[in-house]
Amino acid sequence: TGAAVMAVTLIVLNYAVAWLSSRLPRVRKLVEGEPVLLARDGHVYPQVLRRELVSEADFRKAMRQSGCARESDIRLAILETNGHITIETTDGHPG
Repeated sequence: TGAAVMAVTLIVLNYAVAWLSSRLPRVRKLVEGEPVLLARDGHVYPQVLRRELVSEADFRKAMRQSGCARESDIRLAILETNGHITIETTDGHPG
């Protein structure tokens, strides 16, 4: 019985949060967060990487996956709300 009450409670809470998020931008921002700028024009922001708990290895992996060989080739690097790092290079190719 306790497990059923817990499951129903979680389902109701999930529905309520989804409903509120779809109607109120402030709630959506609170629940989903916002993209965070990690680098711009070849300059990586190490304090932002630390604050967002992005390791150097994860950032380098995102660079490789986007075909970016050097930090100086980065036009924009953004930590998306889903945790993916998007890197746009100076040649205009997003990764």
